[in-house]
Amino acid sequence: MSTQFDKPASRDLNQLLSELHRHRGAAFALHTEPAIGHSPEQALPSVPITGITYNSKKVEPGDIFVSIEGQKVDGDAYIAEAIEKGARAVVSQKQSGPYSVPLIVVSDVRAALACLAGSIYDYPSQKLRLLGVTGTNGKTTTTHLIEHILGTAGLPVGLIGTLGARMPAAESGSDSNGKNGDSQTTSRAQSIIADSDNDPLLKRLEGDQAKAHYKPGPYIDIKHTTPQASDLEAMLATMVHHGMSHVAMEVSSHALALKRVFGVHFASACLTNISQDHLDFHNTMEHYWQSKRILFEMLGESSGKRTAVINFDDALASKFIEAVPRDVELITYGFSSEANLHVLEKKFDFSGTRLKLATPSGVIDFTTRLSGNFNLYNVMAAMAVCMGEGLSKEEIAAALTDFAGVSGRFEVVPAASAQVSAPLCLVDYAHTPDGLQNVLNTARDLVPVGGKLVAIFGCGGDRDTSKRPQMGHIAEDLADQLVITSDNPRSEDPMLIINDILSGLKRLKKVTVEVDRARAIRHTVMAASPQDVVVIAGKGHETYQILKDKTIDFDDRLEVSKALHERTGGLKGI
Repeated sequence: MSTQFDKPASRDLNQLLSELHRHRGAAFALHTEPAIGHSPEQALPSVPITGITYNSKKVEPGDIFVSIEGQKVDGDAYIAEAIEKGARAVVSQKQSGPYSVPLIVVSDVRAALACLAGSIYDYPSQKLRLLGVTGTNGKTTTTHLIEHILGTAGLPVGLIGTLGARMPAAESGSDSNGKNGDSQTTSRAQSIIADSDNDPLLKRLEGDQAKAHYKPGPYIDIKHTTPQASDLEAMLATMVHHGMSHVAMEVSSHALALKRVFGVHFASACLTNISQDHLDFHNTMEHYWQSKRILFEMLGESSGKRTAVINFDDALASKFIEAVPRDVELITYGFSSEANLHVLEKKFDFSGTRLKLATPSGVIDFTTRLSGNFNLYNVMAAMAVCMGEGLSKEEIAAALTDFAGVSGRFEVVPAASAQVSAPLCLVDYAHTPDGLQNVLNTARDLVPVGGKLVAIFGCGGDRDTSKRPQMGHIAEDLADQLVITSDNPRSEDPMLIINDILSGLKRLKKVTVEVDRARAIRHTVMAASPQDVVVIAGKGHETYQILKDKTIDFDDRLEVSKALHERTGGLKGI
């Protein structure tokens, strides 16, 4: 996939508006203000539309510009700029103008953006199997597991989420233009799309051929976990064009509340878990989880075979189960024996986990390189989604055996030399109370006799402040030593964020405060004993740090690696 998504075919503005009114007429109050020089009595002239965007800086000639009023910026302030760049029509919730192009006033501009984008890109979500994963923690690992399982099984699968968007690499059966050049894969994808009752395995590559065939391509940056509606439709259309039969996608609470996925057709919806996060946006936990539940309600708008996958152990599981339409297959998973897919036996060691699961099609015993209860939930979620897509438990288990993990998720940073004694250093994205608790509990099991569990973490600025003392309290309970530092402070004073974290501690013993994150990592890794386990939490895969006045290059893994290298005498004074 190139950084430039495929452009849609030209559509007439009148046809787009008629389609919007026909399919979503009850949801919108459509009113069109004619361009300068045209009277309201005149019919809207034929206007060819070749794209859609909400960002005036990205307007190209022939686009519709959709003006969104955000929390900080009002899109109406950029209408003139968009028109100057070639926008042929403007959509807004507010009356303004007149302009040199038509203004379409709607009652819900975010939904209008989603619907128009779907129409312009010819509804790509209806031409593949879109597998949505929502929840507080585990979305990234679960979608990568799904991608790996389906890809290993020979299905062309795309990925959209926190780390970016990607498709199989060109050498996985694509020609030089990126189009899928494998006739067997292409015909299989077309067969799946044409008839959802077909067995998805019918034309799939099998065995070692599938494993050799599958290789994920590079990520492209998409800014948000779930892209804005017009960007999402462009990505899905590109994936359809390149022969994808499935897409595993993280669906954030923001995306659901802000209608970024409005009108999108999902073949599967999966819930990982619900715990506190994003209350700076949602204000209440109820609004937060109800936003996520929308994904399951949306299954009712899709057609064909659909599956809902829900963590049965979650306290809010029943609320999500209630939202599943009656004609949708429901698969629950968890540690509870009442779940359709549940753990019978587990054994953790440094190489991963030996796992025995009860599934709807029988018991399966296999190993995975992932470790920790939180990862077992991710494994079961992905397994349930893929079983819903027609894969056997044996195929899924075989694929899970060689899944190496996800960047910045419980990622081990290796020592500079195997001959040098060094602490075990783990980098993880955990940035919520529940996420930090899961990671520290799992890391505790890896601490040898005589060793300590050391936690380095901070909290993000301009985000939910109530979780800061909670995370401090959790870390104090679970770790032997704490190093409180900066995360992405953004516009806030880093020391004030740290003070919020410290307010959750009962005692200040074995606590170090170091605002400079690089210095905090270096000093901690240098001082740790070879028996210690050091967890660096909060930023995971991120390669930047957002400060008040700038964003700098910063990677926890690189900082840990430099400190480990310095322990060997390889680097001085870093």
